[in-house]
Amino acid sequence: MKTTMKLMLMLLVAAGMLTFTSCKKEKVLPEKITVSGCVTYEDGQPFEGVEVQVNCNTLMGLFILMKMAITK
Repeated sequence: MKTTMKLMLMLLVAAGMLTFTSCKKEKVLPEKITVSGCVTYEDGQPFEGVEVQVNCNTLMGLFILMKMAITK
């Protein structure tokens, strides 16, 4: 029983190490990107005071706030 548990633990650790080492590919983003657009109501009128965010999605599924602005 102890041998089986040790073997399963070793396999779990090895699988975890392989998973993390395969995730080291870094995405290189351009130094500068431009995002533009209009936030409007359904009738086309400007919608003021809306928070607009640009987020980066990491490999682990986390979102990192890159830039935030409020519409005028």
